[in-house]
Amino acid sequence: MKLINKFLSAAIVCCIIFFACKKTDTVYVPTETTLPGLVTKINDTVIVTSTNITYRYITTSPCYPSNEIFFFHITATSFATDASYKWEFGDGGSETGESVSHKYEYNSVYTVTLKVIVNNNIVQQVTNAVKPYGQYVSPVASFGSSLNNYQDPNYVAFNAQSSVNNGSIVAYHWDWKDGTQTTVATAYTEHRFPEIAKDSNYPVTLTVTSNAGCQTSDTNMVFVPASYNSVGNISFTKTNACKPDSQVFTFVQDSFGLPANTRYEWDLGEGIRYWGNPLKHHFIYSKTYPVICYIHIMKPNGTSQKTLVRNTSVYALGSDINPIAYINGVQALDSPINKTWQFSGWGKIGDGHIITKLVWDFDDGTQDTNNTPYAQHTFIPIMANQKYAVKLTVTASSGCTDSITLQPGIIVP
Repeated sequence: MKLINKFLSAAIVCCIIFFACKKTDTVYVPTETTLPGLVTKINDTVIVTSTNITYRYITTSPCYPSNEIFFFHITATSFATDASYKWEFGDGGSETGESVSHKYEYNSVYTVTLKVIVNNNIVQQVTNAVKPYGQYVSPVASFGSSLNNYQDPNYVAFNAQSSVNNGSIVAYHWDWKDGTQTTVATAYTEHRFPEIAKDSNYPVTLTVTSNAGCQTSDTNMVFVPASYNSVGNISFTKTNACKPDSQVFTFVQDSFGLPANTRYEWDLGEGIRYWGNPLKHHFIYSKTYPVICYIHIMKPNGTSQKTLVRNTSVYALGSDINPIAYINGVQALDSPINKTWQFSGWGKIGDGHIITKLVWDFDDGTQDTNNTPYAQHTFIPIMANQKYAVKLTVTASSGCTDSITLQPGIIVP
């Protein structure tokens, strides 16, 4: 009996020692130490490494028709198999497990906290910042167009009415379907389609990109009427403005490649419209005139298909541009010797012009070119009672000239 009691006592002691040893092996001292994870990225995978644990995460595309979802997975740990893992995603949501997923609604910066729990105690915390795009980040593409210049129907204005629920649109890519493309950062843009000799419908496509990288496109047909590549400019000639002519301009609008029934309307800056090509015209006043030709390209039924505009400007001399020279004073300054004489004269000219030059010719081989209305000259005759036909020539700002000669002239003893 004593022997049985000894064995029983020994067994109890062994059991106590066994259970005591096993419990000691699973005891963790809770530290709740929060450590920022070391972040590395390999392709689309982000790896977060801390002292005792490593996890990684990937995200799905945020663009329609998918949703942006974060997938977190623990890949290495130094903790025992009975440890549990709680993920707090920074937006109020949480999950428990080695592999979890989460969907963020809004674009912001969130702090993900991984808590390692052993025996209901937090023994370590790892944090990492994530920046999701959120949900509903695919844009909706839409646009309208309008004629930007009624005189140039090839020039079209475009205004995108695109939108995105969450985020912003960062790029507008336009494919004009005329062989060119444009990318801009604003909703409004303009485009000039090429001039071709037939009506055309261009399937213009707008592709908008959101800050999440999501893209959506919209296509609209844009009508551009026929045009002509070879329409040139206005040319002109002008006749001599001085007597016996008057200045007449002949305007010609280049008509190469235009239909035979094209009509040409001219605005010469005088408030009156003229028709024809070529067009002859004499301007009344001296000034610079804007010259505009409206090229009306007509449909077979006689209505206007489109109007092109070409313009230039001309300086016209106007009317009354020829001066009239006159001498209004002749006086001998040394009477009765009558060798030194004084002359005065000028020229008349119409409005808008002035006398710019006067030349006195004393008929003895000398001239006075000082541009003065008063001239004084001493004659040295080579014979008695020599007669001199003094002449005044005036030049106007128009370039026209006129002369007058003293009649019957002066006689120097």
